[in-house]
Amino acid sequence: MFEIERIRQHLGCGCCIIWKKHCHHMLYYMLPYVLQVWRLLCGRLICLDVKDSFCSSLLIYNFRIFERRFGTRKFASFLLGTWFLSALVDFFLVQVFQYLFKYEVEELPAGLLAPVFSLFVPFYQSIPRMPVTQVLGHIHITNKTLVYIVGLQLLTSSPFMWLLALSGLISGGLYHSNVLWLQKILFVPAWASGVVKYILEPLFSSESSRQALLSSFLC
Repeated sequence: MFEIERIRQHLGCGCCIIWKKHCHHMLYYMLPYVLQVWRLLCGRLICLDVKDSFCSSLLIYNFRIFERRFGTRKFASFLLGTWFLSALVDFFLVQVFQYLFKYEVEELPAGLLAPVFSLFVPFYQSIPRMPVTQVLGHIHITNKTLVYIVGLQLLTSSPFMWLLALSGLISGGLYHSNVLWLQKILFVPAWASGVVKYILEPLFSSESSRQALLSSFLC
């Protein structure tokens, strides 16, 4: 058993090295190749930076309150809608930036970043501030302070992250306000929600499956 586990770990490390050397560049969010659908999907879904991945995962974990408030399907629809909207807003903001400053932006941070920033819109508007404590008698710490600090950390992680953050806030504002009936146009269908639930629910329903999934990520 120990020998098999050691071989599995070595294979995993070898695959990671090969991936870093030969395939890593294929997932960059490269704007000149935005018409290549597979590049657009990978570049806007897969985080390539560990800090971005950690911060965005932590934010999504804190934003899980919206899944309980909206329901799983409506929460997924919000992420899907803002993902599509932010793809258009990304391109528009890049063109505006290029026109104003005569600087061509060819690459943006990869990952599900703009939809994560879009969740700050309902977070700011619908979650009440509750004071938790005070620092030095003047600085008030609320239940929302940590989320904003993590968001600020994510915002400052790369030079053009502010562009994705602005894109996410604009997309979140448009979708949350249901401008042009976007919530009726961009949504997760009931049948798709049922299929995903049927496939994924058994994977996370038992403790043994969760442990196996976690160990596969930590190998």
